[in-house]
Amino acid sequence: TNIMTVWCFQKLLELFKTVNQVALEETCKRVGMTPDVVERIRDIQSKMCVHFTVEGVIEQYEGYQKLPMLDLERYTLEERNRIADVLQADGLSVEDYAVD
Repeated sequence: TNIMTVWCFQKLLELFKTVNQVALEETCKRVGMTPDVVERIRDIQSKMCVHFTVEGVIEQYEGYQKLPMLDLERYTLEERNRIADVLQADGLSVEDYAVD
């Protein structure tokens, strides 16, 4: 999703450079896109990054591949459907595990 977000922001900023300025200002006003919002988009777009594993696979987030795998086989189908609740009851979180 980070790749797509950066791409969308990049295309939006390119569009700002090519569209008729009057039409751009009218559209921005209509959708509530203030200069502060545009500046925030520039800031976010410039700081976002995508993390890859050593195998070249995009990580869910930095460090995701270092998490232990959640062994879903040890849970019943019913438990798997509500795994967050099951883990929380054991004092754990889905954020503590990777899922394959």
